[in-house]
Amino acid sequence: MPGPDGALWFTEYRAHRIGRITTCGRVDEFPLPTADCGPYGIAAGPDGALWFTETAADRIGRITTDGRVTEFPLPVTGGFPSAIVAGTTEGCGSP
Repeated sequence: MPGPDGALWFTEYRAHRIGRITTCGRVDEFPLPTADCGPYGIAAGPDGALWFTETAADRIGRITTDGRVTEFPLPVTGGFPSAIVAGTTEGCGSP
């Protein structure tokens, strides 16, 4: 997934990390705070961050281009969220 910083972003399901590779080939990996979370889908959001699913932990995560991670638990368990797409922030108030 191309990110707002021009790099390509990807999930590492079994390693429980988010990865970033620049067009020059530099790779950065960002470990996630929740163990065994299984990140899967990832999408660039309208807020300049990347959003991803944590399939094994029933969470949605957000990572900034400098690697700061925030996790949001889903209201149900066993949902196995796997895909995510960008939307708008309309009606959400201030981020």
